Amino acid sequence: MGAHEALRNQDVNFGDRTRLSGPSTKTLAWMNVPDAAPFTVYADARVIGPAELIVPLVTIEWGAGTATVSSEYRIVGRLRVPLAASSIRVDARLVDDRGEPAPAGVAAEVSAFIACGTDGETIPNARAVVQSGASGVLSVRSEKVLALHGYNAGSDPLWLMLFEGSALPVPGAVPRMATPALRLFRVRPASPREFVGGAVWAASSTPLVFTPAPGAALHVEAEILL
Repeated sequence: MGAHEALRNQDVNFGDRTRLSGPSTKTLAWMNVPDAAPFTVYADARVIGPAELIVPLVTIEWGAGTATVSSEYRIVGRLRVPLAASSIRVDARLVDDRGEPAPAGVAAEVSAFIACGTDGETIPNARAVVQSGASGVLSVRSEKVLALHGYNAGSDPLWLMLFEGSALPVPGAVPRMATPALRLFRVRPASPREFVGGAVWAASSTPLVFTPAPGAALHVEAEILL
């Protein structure tokens, strides 16, 4: 062994499915290999408990040698994080919508693993949800919405609004996304928009806050990331 070579132990656990509860933090995957290479961290989660807006959060620390960096990622839908490193560690915990530790009684099944290489995914894979009327529930679980498009079959000026949750919003609620519902409309954020506790759309007669429009006739097509 040369004078400048470093001896590195190989310590690898490429992934686990783990139950998290309350404010606890657990390590789901880690690896420490001799040479830096491309890897991809994947994670998925299912929240169990009475609270809707509970977010599984992973902290990924990665690097080479003794130099590491870290970042936090919300598990909304399927998480995919491509990295290049020789060491990776994935920790998980549950937080509420304000970032505070989850209360006792809330749990989640979290699956996370580290895969060698990259998966080559350059085009987001999505499923389409098609609905019509004055409102609708796109999903009751956490999702990432890629785009919305459709048309207004009525004559009244309306706004299409998206809200977080699995129940219709109350009048005066502020939407997470909104667009004028013209004869034809389309909205595609710069990056997928996260909806933790489900996603609901509704037609509004006012642009800034929700005002129900029960007679609306909107055709809505949503692209939701798989």
